[in-house]
Formats: sequence, C-alpha cells, structure tokens
Amino acid sequence: MLRWPATAIIEKNKLASDAPFLVLVKMVHSELTEPICLVRNTESITWDKQEWQAYPMNFDINTIDGQTEPKLSWTVSNCAGTLQQYIQKFKGFTDAEVTIYVVHANMLDNTEPLQAFEFTVTTTQYDEEWVTFILGASPETVVKFEYTTLSTPVSELLKEIDGK
Repeated sequence: MLRWPATAIIEKNKLASDAPFLVLVKMVHSELTEPICLVRNTESITWDKQEWQAYPMNFDINTIDGQTEPKLSWTVSNCAGTLQQYIQKFKGFTDAEVTIYVVHANMLDNTEPLQAFEFTVTTTQYDEEWVTFILGASPETVVKFEYTTLSTPVSELLKEIDGK
C-alpha cells in the first residue's frame, strides 16, 4: 500500500492551495553525459540537488487491455526544436530510461518523492509542435532467465546454484 507523509495527505485533501503537486521526468541515455530533467510547471525548480527545467508536457495512457504490455504516452513541447535535435542525434532516445517522480511544491526539501515510476522509451514520434515518447515497462520486468527443463532433477539445480 502506498504510504504518503501526513503533510502530503493534508495538502492533497485541501480544497484550495497555492502549491501544486509537480510531475518531474528524468531521462537517462547512455550517450548523454548528464540526464535530462524536466518538470511540468511554469517555472524551473531545484529538487534533490538537481535543477529541473520547466517544460510543457502531457501524459496519456495508451493501452491497458490485459493482453499487451501497458504503455504510456509522454508528450513534450518541441518548442524551438531543442528536443528534436537530441532525438535525431541519439536515435530517438530509444532504450532511454525514464523515471517519473511526483513531489509537492511545498516539500522540495524532501529528497524522497511521493511516488516514482520507471519506464523505458520504446518508440519516439515528433512533429514541429510536439515530441511523443511511448514508454513501456522498465527493463527489470523484461529480464530473460535461462531456460531450464523440468527433467533436470531439483538436486542438480541446487548444486549448480550453490556452485558445488
């Protein structure tokens, strides 16, 4: 069960507040020297000793049908073509790791996010206005294990694991 601090629950239940919950997105790619850190906000912020650049962005769920891997669309403004240059240079950021954090504007001194979600970029599309990243499950969910047949005795498998 998700456990939020009492201060976050109080903020969530307020009828009116001047401080929003913020969505932060961190993109890490093997060819970048440092991660891209964006925040869905009107001004840039500092959180967890990192500068988060304010950027227009939206999220939308692509699939949740129980038959295919769930996917999330992350749409980011392509103003001035800044991201488009990176996309063309780094093969669409395919296989980039994306972490989405939820924090509260009044709790930026807390380095622990209220929620965090990990994804991998599976597809990238862009036009002159928007860049859309299709995010799939993080790599940990698709790790392949060596195939072992049931005909192998369990005692043999345990010996292999123990190294004996």
